[in-house]
Order: sequence, then C-alpha cells, then structure tokens
Amino acid sequence: MGNNLKYMLKQVTVFTLIIAIIFGVIGFWILKTSYVISFLIGAVISIFNLLLNSIITDFSLGYVKKATPILIVLSYIVRVILISFIGILVTINEKYNLVFYLAGFISYFAALIIYGLNLSRKEGK
Repeated sequence: MGNNLKYMLKQVTVFTLIIAIIFGVIGFWILKTSYVISFLIGAVISIFNLLLNSIITDFSLGYVKKATPILIVLSYIVRVILISFIGILVTINEKYNLVFYLAGFISYFAALIIYGLNLSRKEGK
C-alpha cells in the first residue's frame, strides 16, 4: 500500500472518529441513546468498509492482475451484504435507528471532504 493511501486512510479515519465523538457527546444530551449508538456503529462500520475496500483494491491492482475484476466485485457484494445485515440488526428494536446508522455510515464522506480541504490547504502553501 502506498504512502499516500496510508496517509489518506489515517487522516480520514481520524476525522471520522472526531465527527463520531462530537456527535456522540452532543447526541447523548438531546437524543435517545439507541440513536447515538446506531450513529457510532455506522461510523465504525464505514471506517472498516473504507479500510477493507482500500486493502482489497490495492491488493487486486498490485498483485492479482487476472482476477482483479472478479475479486473487486465479490468483495463489493460481500461488503454490501454485511453492511445491510448490520443495518437490519440495528433496526430490530427501533426503526429510526436506521436513519442514524446511515448518517453514521455516511459521516465518512464529511471526513473525506475535510481531508480534501486540508490537503488542498497544505498544497496551496
């Protein structure tokens, strides 16, 4: 795995965790506990998904040239099934937990934007 990819993954993970912690601290005061926990589960799952996707893609493109499309598609299908299954488990007791689970899962997009802005600010110097 390249140094740029490692740096990006580390930064996006840190930013996602910061977003999750901020939401968790504020959310515990104004929301139901199950909503906050659902958000945090979604954020953690998004981090693992991003890391797993990066590792599999890097491995596929770097070492296994012939099986690359099959491996990437299979890993995508397995990850979608696992993420969906966890979403179903989160919503067993409270249907609105799904909204917070998805918000937590999507929170890494905000982390990616923060990473990009931070990177462009550093390159602009």
